[in-house]
Amino acid sequence: MVEYLANNPWVVVIAAMLLPFVLVRMAMPYLVAMARKKHILDSPNYRKLQRRPVAVLGGIAVVFAVVSSLLVFNLVVDLNSLFSVVCVIMVFSLLGMVDDAIDISSGKKLLMQVVCLIILVVGGDIRVENLNGFLNIYELGMVPSILLSTLLGVMLVNAINLIDGIDGLAALEGMFISLLCGVWCLRHGQMPFAIISFVYTGAMLSFFPFNVISNKYKMYMGDSGSLALGLYTCMAAGLLLSGDGSASKVNTYNLSFAFAVVSIPMVDMIRVALGRLIRGKHPYTPDRSHLHHRYVDMGFTHLGAALLILFSNGIVMLVWSAMATGISVTLQFFIVLGVSIVVDVLPIGLFTWLRKHQKQRFSRIKTRLALLRRGEERVRVALADRIDGRKQISTRRKEPVL
Repeated sequence: MVEYLANNPWVVVIAAMLLPFVLVRMAMPYLVAMARKKHILDSPNYRKLQRRPVAVLGGIAVVFAVVSSLLVFNLVVDLNSLFSVVCVIMVFSLLGMVDDAIDISSGKKLLMQVVCLIILVVGGDIRVENLNGFLNIYELGMVPSILLSTLLGVMLVNAINLIDGIDGLAALEGMFISLLCGVWCLRHGQMPFAIISFVYTGAMLSFFPFNVISNKYKMYMGDSGSLALGLYTCMAAGLLLSGDGSASKVNTYNLSFAFAVVSIPMVDMIRVALGRLIRGKHPYTPDRSHLHHRYVDMGFTHLGAALLILFSNGIVMLVWSAMATGISVTLQFFIVLGVSIVVDVLPIGLFTWLRKHQKQRFSRIKTRLALLRRGEERVRVALADRIDGRKQISTRRKEPVL
């Protein structure tokens, strides 16, 4: 069976994406009803961008679909190598669900993340073992490998967690990351990891319309989903940088590829954390300095801001793919880092400059964005009628919204 799937990769892609897509779509209405009944809702405040409380159990639907799909695929393909990954994903999802319900302190949440990542790194043996010559560093010893893997894992988990601030962004980034990693795993014969990657892609694709378009079943991913997605991203990055340095396992483009895939969330998290420290605040202090907040303040809709950020990440990937062979690993990394900083900081700087020095032009841009917002809202409402059902929508409009 494995040989057949290896010779027919499109079967893997379609099957792995289709099953979680259906499961998420089936589970979402029940989870929305449960979240409203148990008051597991994200309420508006000065930082939040919604106008009414929204259910936050979307991540449970995603993780349920991912785990269930992997159990089904395990009947035809040996996925035992994913056991530790699936266990830690479930623990992260549970941790996020508790945080969504009762707000765990940042210190306790960080401690739980470190413990779970150490279990994944040591128990699952998914860790950074080789830097491919970055800063003239190649193979790492056991202790440095575990420490570096845990540190990078914490950064990745929180970077992915923090992008879940506007509708559609976490789902789009999840699709982007999992699709690219799935293709890489498929090309390198890593069938179990290719399957979990495409399963995540299908789950995120199904979740996206409930997050962005639906009215009746609107759902946020919540920490239960974003933390689990961050853990999956750690697994993918660890897989890219594992191995003994041989050409069959690790090549000189793996490090820059792994960073390019997650560059925008990582650079944005580091920029925001450093900015808070410079202002004398704790790095976990909430504010509106993330890139998606700035785009919304410029006048973009949630979907518009999410697509712009995804486009920025796409630019970074295009630069990575265009790099000539023979460039050192260190230079590859810093080229990707430089491009990531530019596409992260440039829009914010341009927005600030226009607001201060080009008020008339800035006003015209805001007016055009307002027109685009109205057009997008009309399209969204029309699509929501189809997703939620016309009869249910007409009934909902006569009833008070929770």
